[in-house]
Amino acid sequence: MTIALMVGFLGPAVLSVPAAGAPSTAVVPADSWAYGTQRWFNLSVTTPNGVHVIQAEMSWYTIFTRTNISASVTQLSVDRTVASTFTSSYCSPNCTAPSVEVLLSHSTYEHAVGFLNLTRDATVYEDGTAVAAIGILDTSASASGRVTSSANITVDTPQGIRHVTEAYNATGQAAAHLAFDPALGLLPTSLNVGDSWNSSSTYTGGGTWSVAWSYTKTDASGTTTSDAGSPSGSLNVTGTVTVEGAVVGSMTLPSGTVLPAVTLEFSSSLDVLDGVIFLPHGGGFLDLAGAPWGSDAFGFAHMETHRLAVQFSGDFTSFQLRAASSYYGTDDSAPEMGDQMQGNPHTMVAEPSATSTGVPTTEVTAAPMAVTDARTASDCLAAGTCTTNGTPSGGSEFPWLYVGIGLVVVAAVAIGVSYVLVTRRPSK
Repeated sequence: MTIALMVGFLGPAVLSVPAAGAPSTAVVPADSWAYGTQRWFNLSVTTPNGVHVIQAEMSWYTIFTRTNISASVTQLSVDRTVASTFTSSYCSPNCTAPSVEVLLSHSTYEHAVGFLNLTRDATVYEDGTAVAAIGILDTSASASGRVTSSANITVDTPQGIRHVTEAYNATGQAAAHLAFDPALGLLPTSLNVGDSWNSSSTYTGGGTWSVAWSYTKTDASGTTTSDAGSPSGSLNVTGTVTVEGAVVGSMTLPSGTVLPAVTLEFSSSLDVLDGVIFLPHGGGFLDLAGAPWGSDAFGFAHMETHRLAVQFSGDFTSFQLRAASSYYGTDDSAPEMGDQMQGNPHTMVAEPSATSTGVPTTEVTAAPMAVTDARTASDCLAAGTCTTNGTPSGGSEFPWLYVGIGLVVVAAVAIGVSYVLVTRRPSK
C-alpha cells in the first residue's frame, strides 16, 4: 500500500518500544520539529434534479522528536493529529422553494503517536545492488479515532411535510509492536531525483484493532430502526514487509532549502502512516469507504499521504521529515438520499444509490511550522475547542511548496478515480 493516514494514536503509555539494544544515554540532546496545514473547501454543484453544496475543512499536524543515541542509531517519536469536518446540503429542484431538502454533517478525528528505533546501517537495493540506507530496527504505535455523521431529510408531499433522520457513529483503536530482522530499509543515504529502490524484512511482534459503531434511523412514519457492530482483528505474530521507494521530484522550503520528494509504497498486512508508523490493517477511519463496518455510513472523508520531503545527508544529525503532502477529499450521498426520497413518496424511505459526490480529491501540503503552534492546534482539536477546528497560526497552505516533477498530477488523478463509494445497507 502507499503510505496512508489511518487511525490516530493514543500515546506512549499504551505500548512500550521494543528493545533495540541501544545505550540509555543520548549522544545528542533531543530536538523537535513539526509540519502542518489547515484547508477549507467550498463548492456548489448543480445536478439534474437540484443543487448540492459542500463546505469542508481539514487540519493535519505532525510533531517529531528525535534523540540521537549513537552515530548509527536514533530514536524517533511522531505525534500526529488529523481532523476533517464537512456539511453537505441538497435542495431539489432548488434551494429557494425546495420540495426535498437534505442536511448532512460529518466529522472525523484521529490522533497518532508512534515510536521507532532507526539505524543508519540498513540496506536497500537499487537495480539489484545493495546500498547503505536508514532503516527501522523496531517500532511501537497505538491509535484511536472517531467518526460522527448525521442527516436530516425533509420532503414536501401532498399529505404534508415529512421528515427522516439518520445518525452514524464509530470509535476505534489500534496498536502494534514490531521488531524487524534485518532492519527494514527505508531510504538510501544518498537521494537524487530519479533514484528508486526496494527492500524487505521479516517482522515479529503483534497488533490488534477494534471498532464500535452504531446506526439509527427514524423514517417518515416515526418508526425507528437501528444497527450496531463491534468488529475487531489481530495482526499475525510474524510476516514480511516490502518497501518500494523513489525520489519523484523536489520540494522547496521557505528558507530556500531544496529537498528530495520521496514516495514509499509498502506491501504487507500493515497500514503505514507517513512512512514510519506501522499499524494492523482494518481500523482506519480515513479509509472508511473500504471498511466493511462502514457500510451504514452516508458520508466520509478520505486522506492518503503520498510524498515526504526528506532531509538526510548520511548522519542522523541531519535526518528530518520536513514536509509532506496528501490526497484529501470527501464523499457524501446527500443528492442520492434526496432523489430516492422524492422517488418514494409513499414509503418515504431514503435509499441512496451506490454513487456519491463531494470535495474532489485534492493535494494538500503540510508545511514546516513551529512546534508550539502545532501542539496548540493539536490540543484544541483533541478537546473540541478550536474556533475553526484548528488554529490559523502556521497551519495554512503554503504556495511555495511544490513538486519539481509533474508525475504526481497523474497520480492524483489516478487516486481520485480509484476511490469506491460506501455502499450502504438497505433502509430498514
